[in-house]
Amino acid sequence: MAELSAEVWGGQRYTVPRDDNDGDGWREYDDAIPVIATMLELLAEYGPLGPVWWRFGRDGRHCLIEALDNPDNRASYDQRQKEREKKARQAHRDLMRTLACADWGQVPKQESTYEYGLHGRWTRWPGGRCWSCHQERTERLEREAEEQLESAGAANASLRPCWTCWGSIGGKEGSKPELRHRRCRHARDAGDRTTGAAPNVGNG
Repeated sequence: MAELSAEVWGGQRYTVPRDDNDGDGWREYDDAIPVIATMLELLAEYGPLGPVWWRFGRDGRHCLIEALDNPDNRASYDQRQKEREKKARQAHRDLMRTLACADWGQVPKQESTYEYGLHGRWTRWPGGRCWSCHQERTERLEREAEEQLESAGAANASLRPCWTCWGSIGGKEGSKPELRHRRCRHARDAGDRTTGAAPNVGNG
């Protein structure tokens, strides 16, 4: 009987095509007639106000007021959508907190995990740094590397100085460049241009 009378009590189904609602929607019951049924045994046991009514199109037994109500309506859908949006906002806030700058704790406000840097699109990872801190750290590391190279060059020059300019010959101690030459490349090239001689590959 319920299947044959579905056009009477079913109402009109509406869905909203959104990415975040999995095809959720609601029913309009303006032109529908609620149909309820029960059994004499249930009426005798619980009475007409007890959970004895079955509403066509719904599962379970309900009391009379619940059976006549239309829970799957637009208001119910709006409430479910608000809960989904609230959950999505909270998930986004949680994600943004994981992207807090490791140096000074700044949390991104953008609706994306991307920020634009000097070299194109910059991806911000959990536990990483914001663009300004990343750039500052990169420049600092580059400066420290240059200072270390300069210190290493000065130490190398003091160990194996050129006989002409006292600059670094280059190479490790005992290596071919250090053993074959007593002048650095710049001093040899300058001497060759002055004398017109072939490049010095001996011990002089």
